[in-house]
Amino acid sequence: MSIHTHRVFIALATILVAIFSTQASAEQRSLCLFDPVGERGDMYAMLKDFRVTVKDLGVDLELKPFDSESVIVNEFKAGKCDSIAVTGMKVRPFNQFTATIEAVGALPAYEDVHLLMKTMTNPGLQDKLVQGEYEVAGVLPVGNVYTFLKRKKWATQGLQDHLQGKKVSVFEGDNVSYEMVRNMGANPVVVTTTSFSGMFNNGAVDITFAPAVAYEPMELYKGLANNGGIIRTPLIQLTFQMVIRHKRFPEGFGQKLREISYRYMGFALQYVHMVEKKIPERHWVELPMREVAGLTSIMRQTRMRLRDRDIYDGDMLNMMRKIRCQRDPSHFECIQKLE
Repeated sequence: MSIHTHRVFIALATILVAIFSTQASAEQRSLCLFDPVGERGDMYAMLKDFRVTVKDLGVDLELKPFDSESVIVNEFKAGKCDSIAVTGMKVRPFNQFTATIEAVGALPAYEDVHLLMKTMTNPGLQDKLVQGEYEVAGVLPVGNVYTFLKRKKWATQGLQDHLQGKKVSVFEGDNVSYEMVRNMGANPVVVTTTSFSGMFNNGAVDITFAPAVAYEPMELYKGLANNGGIIRTPLIQLTFQMVIRHKRFPEGFGQKLREISYRYMGFALQYVHMVEKKIPERHWVELPMREVAGLTSIMRQTRMRLRDRDIYDGDMLNMMRKIRCQRDPSHFECIQKLE
């Protein structure tokens, strides 16, 4: 998923500055960051401005922008990056625990997201956040991922039936979504973070998935036109995560960054709420209650099946179930405790 939110970029940049500024001596470290348009993008420009300040404060931070998250992952594995900033889906090779935050249907309310982000600052989770040479040093919410449809009526006249044979975009490397789309009778079409919007807008795919922050910069309103719709029931909570090679950074670096990330979490969610409200009301569509129940059941079954296949982390699923049950303790899942 692409992240084009200027203010979220500011928050991310400020987090990095705050951490790096605490270091007394200059240490050259690289940050490979995802920006869909590379050096011409907002993310790169924002961090480039801050790089001067960071160096004055004792850290020589080398920025390496990429327009492909897959390339960033390969560079990180090869040891060519000291740290990376990518969406949660791409974090799975480095930390299954935090990658599972983006499990389908696991965080249906922003109240749940807020509590989970607070929990992530607990020093007791250190062992979960460090896997081998990698450590997740910060997580920021980017917002719910919604279903964008070329025809709004598909949602109100039986979503399951209308999915049959439809072309649905699936991001490269996202085997979870690929399987789920196929199981629902649709035809998955592999896309990238730079191609998905164009394919939806020109009709190459019938259905795509995106957070509200992508609506305007990716011009998804063109694909919706007059007859399209956005299903208000969210699928996943998209996150932007920072992963470091912890041995290349000072002791305690990761914990400090996670605590600072949480301070900016409220601002990030505030911005998400704002951009969601900016989407014209005519585009939003409510699923009938029976469809919501059916979709919720499918997502729960998917989470458990992928947990049993060791794709989702069981401890994170259990943590998120407990968080959902704090909000809605009467829900049957709080009694059954299947996750």
